[in-house]
Amino acid sequence: MDTIYQISGYDVSADYDRLADEMQKRSLICIVDYEGDLRDVAHTIWSPSKDGNGTWQLSARGITYIYAFSREEFLLRCSQYHVEVLMPNDEMTSPHRGGNQHAKS
Repeated sequence: MDTIYQISGYDVSADYDRLADEMQKRSLICIVDYEGDLRDVAHTIWSPSKDGNGTWQLSARGITYIYAFSREEFLLRCSQYHVEVLMPNDEMTSPHRGGNQHAKS
């Protein structure tokens, strides 16, 4: 039997404009390609900046796959890394809808 390592079979979106809009409200889970056929699970990080463009990141466990200084650059990088987004439900029906209880304010 072969080693199973591919992340596949999830309902995902490649709507990067929606990703950029949503990540300014909450962190989102994404799947990102790296080193050829390898993929990783990462999350978005958005921070305001003095120039008004913000910083746009896709990171996992201390590894930053995308770091951009504008929305346009982030959208381009998402396309290059074949990012797929696990979009949250519009109506958060989970009993854990408050998200991470350890989130920074």
